[in-house]
Amino acid sequence: MGKLFPTGGAIRERAPPGADILRLVRLRAHLVLLVVIALAPVLLFSVGVVVINVRQEREAVERGLVGTARALAQALDRHLSESIATLQALAVSQHLRADDLRGFHEYASRVVSIQDSWRSVFLADVTGQLLLTTFRPYRTPLPSIADRDYFQGVMVSRRPVVSDYLVGRVAQDHAVIIAVPVFRDRDVRYVLAASLDLADLGGIFGQQRVPSDWTGAILDRGKRIIARSRTPERFLGQPATSTLAWRSAEASEGSFWDVTKEGSPSFGVFSRSTLSQWTVVLGVPASEVQAAARRSLWLMVGSGLLFLGLGVGLAVAAARRIARPIAALARSAEAL
Repeated sequence: MGKLFPTGGAIRERAPPGADILRLVRLRAHLVLLVVIALAPVLLFSVGVVVINVRQEREAVERGLVGTARALAQALDRHLSESIATLQALAVSQHLRADDLRGFHEYASRVVSIQDSWRSVFLADVTGQLLLTTFRPYRTPLPSIADRDYFQGVMVSRRPVVSDYLVGRVAQDHAVIIAVPVFRDRDVRYVLAASLDLADLGGIFGQQRVPSDWTGAILDRGKRIIARSRTPERFLGQPATSTLAWRSAEASEGSFWDVTKEGSPSFGVFSRSTLSQWTVVLGVPASEVQAAARRSLWLMVGSGLLFLGLGVGLAVAAARRIARPIAALARSAEAL
């Protein structure tokens, strides 16, 4: 009787109906994983490049802003130097040489009328007693300024002195003072001073074309606000923020992240004046500084996702073309 089955052979089970589909899915998954693994180093490299570029761009922005603050400090020094030179010219007038205080009062009043940056001129003797001020008629009784730091500074140094923020004793208003000595035979005979218009000091921000949404400020040596580009009337004489006061005390130039007096996040830079030791500050809205970094980041993320999606799509398409012949060969092998 013939054998129905070949001897020594095992009966091979036919693959279940869904095995081909399972093989196709596995092959496609492996190809997609291969693409992702191949793209991962490129994406990580791109992230590193973007981070470095963002950092370099921010440093470039910071250097540019510090340069702007430095230019503003130099403009402030020129402004103060002009006032000092004018006061020194007044100090050698014939009226003072002849002790003609009435004539000097009239002459100084004419000078003040053509000086946009001055509010008044006043004269004190070596004891600190005010002798005249263009803010009041001649012979008006006036207080002493003997305890003022700028007066004592002139008497000790015998050189021009720029004061910090103060409230004037005659005008009772916000003021900063420039004072110079008046010599007679090499001795100090008088102290001549001018009260500066703080609004005019704040005008340097407009002259240097500082954008209107930026905040410019000038701080005295005590870190009090003596000029501001935005709503100065609200903040004159107030202390700077603690972050700004700390940073500007430890360095002559620098940058910092802070919140403005109005409560807006900002990126600030500062530079100290060499003449007055006042500090010029610029505050830029934080969103404006971070905008470039966000654009670069979104460009990197969008490009990465685009290329990843493109790679996955190509992998799936390639998997189909590769997997179908392989699945057909697998079926043929099983049938054989």
